[in-house]
This record gives sequence, C-alpha cells and structure tokens, in this order.
Amino acid sequence: MSASPPPQRQSPPRSTPPASTVSPEPTKQDQSPPSAPPKEEANALLRCQWEACTTECPDGDQLYLHLCNSHIGRKSTNNLCLTCRWNNCGTSCSKRDHITSHLRVHIPLKPHICEVCDKSFKRPQDLKKHEKIHTEEHHAQHKHSKAVTVVDPSFNARPQS
Repeated sequence: MSASPPPQRQSPPRSTPPASTVSPEPTKQDQSPPSAPPKEEANALLRCQWEACTTECPDGDQLYLHLCNSHIGRKSTNNLCLTCRWNNCGTSCSKRDHITSHLRVHIPLKPHICEVCDKSFKRPQDLKKHEKIHTEEHHAQHKHSKAVTVVDPSFNARPQS
C-alpha cells in the first residue's frame, strides 16, 4: 500500500475590497470622513449619507440619480440646492452641473473608462486628464513614465483643454 500525498490546503481567494471601503491617506485640504459607507457584501445596499436621509439604493447609478433628483433638485422646480450635505461635506458650487459632478466623489461609480488602458474614473474631466499620459508629449516631459503611448495621430490631436 503506497502512502498518498497529504491533501493540499487551498487559501481562500484574495479579493480587492470595493472602492467604497478604501480611503486614501487624508491630505491637509481633505480632513473629511470617508465619503462612502463600507460595503459589507457584494449585494449590500448603498446608504445615502445626505443630511437626515435614510434612503438605500441597490447600486451607484441609483444612488447618483437619487442624489440629483431628491437632494440637488432643479431651478425650474424651485428646489435647487448647490451645497453638498453628504456626511457634512459642505462643498458649495455656483452651478448645478458642478455640484452633480462633485457628487460622484461620494459614490462608488466609475463610468468613464480609458480606451487605452481600461482604467476607470468617476468624472469625465478626470479621464481627460489621465488620457494625457498616453501621449508622446507626456513621455517627452516624463522620461520615466511607464504608461502606454498611443501612436494614433487622431488620439494625440484631440483637444486636451
């Protein structure tokens, strides 16, 4: 009778925590508490943390719509709010577009994806800023950059404002 090898122990698969549970080191300018509630499991509801709100949403898209419709409102319906009341954030803006763009920092939603490297971003302006690293001009200025350079002239010729 031959001895069979001992069973191999498998370690549980590692998973990256959702973006809503990872918070970067606070800077001097940003000493506010974490913006999104920690998610305990993949199908957990996202709780709105707007002042005195108890709404829970199934995903980031629904939470964003809830914030825009219920808390930001519109000038035409005479209920426009241009100050963020998410977890005592207090950011104020002069235009509705600006405050709705700001709201994205509080929710785990990254719909803007780089066509070159598939990195995702919460706001279109963040994607646009990121895309600059894929240009030859960027690599000329940053010799140690490891980002992929796009050789397509139409990509490099796009307005970068």
